[in-house]
Amino acid sequence: MANMDSPIYGKSFNQKLIWTESEISMCVKLNDTYDDIILTDAQTVSNIFQTYLSRNRVGEYAVTPEGTYAQLVTLK
Repeated sequence: MANMDSPIYGKSFNQKLIWTESEISMCVKLNDTYDDIILTDAQTVSNIFQTYLSRNRVGEYAVTPEGTYAQLVTLK
């Protein structure tokens, strides 16, 4: 059995899926004030914009292993 939700055992994986209160506030304000498509990383699309904010006009982009941006993956 894995314990990936623990900061001790989850290590970097756990930290990548945590948003601060200020980041959530920024996403909420962006969602409330911007009517066009919002592009962001895949985790933020699904966890914040689609699940938490129920936004339909959102798209995701890919990040390469080198940390550079790839082309647009999909519009949700």
